Amino acid sequence: MSSFLNGVLLLGSLALASSQDYPNFEPKIIGGQKVPPGKHPYFASLANRSGRFCGGSIIGTHFILTAAHCIRTPFYNFTKATHKSLFHVRVGQGTSMERRYKIANYAIAVGFNGTSLDDIAIIETEKRIVFNKAVHPICLPLRSLQEGDEATAMGYGRINAKDYYSAPSTLMELTGTVRPGKECEDEEPHKHPEELMCFGSPTGNVCNGDSGGPVVSGHFQYGIASSTYFGCPRGKPGTFTRVSTYCDQIYRATQGRVQCRASYEC
Repeated sequence: MSSFLNGVLLLGSLALASSQDYPNFEPKIIGGQKVPPGKHPYFASLANRSGRFCGGSIIGTHFILTAAHCIRTPFYNFTKATHKSLFHVRVGQGTSMERRYKIANYAIAVGFNGTSLDDIAIIETEKRIVFNKAVHPICLPLRSLQEGDEATAMGYGRINAKDYYSAPSTLMELTGTVRPGKECEDEEPHKHPEELMCFGSPTGNVCNGDSGGPVVSGHFQYGIASSTYFGCPRGKPGTFTRVSTYCDQIYRATQGRVQCRASYEC
């Protein structure tokens, strides 16, 4: 089980890379449904001058939870001083309360290897995120969902796997269930079971660009979109980082300002 590392790290795709360079690492929603503005007030996007490139979730007044590969890949080498000008965080999207926040800091799991192992990161914003009916944090759970449990994934990713420019202007969601871990073993043979959540829907899939987005059930976020099968085939499950595995690390990385809970108190 890895801890988080604050400090100078390599940055990934951001302004210079495209998901064509690593298509199986940036999932987006295929076969999903449009989300009414404000339905998921915790959803956040990472964006640059070209637009959104990853999802995330608000977990505190200054903190966004996302996938590590959204801000670091083995293909690019940026110093920490560069990242502030490369991307920002968007919240409250599609509402009159939409805001953008500059990045102050970030933390990436030490065990992250550039693909999917320990694919989790926390972004800290320069200014306090203003909460309202359209912008609000999601709770983090102490336990995991079980096989067969229903949950929802969401993102602004591709809605057509064959069309790289098919990202929607509206947030999309996909309801599915937690699948047996063996269904994701071919996709992620090196992944440790305790940090993996296999999730999918018979009618859709996540696809390029949804990376870092949450999988939620009720008031809690249980997973972080990490990867899926090449081509984002409908019915195939995707691999999601299991949030509850990292409760201790999240607590330390946020200096105790964010913690996993057994009840809805966030």
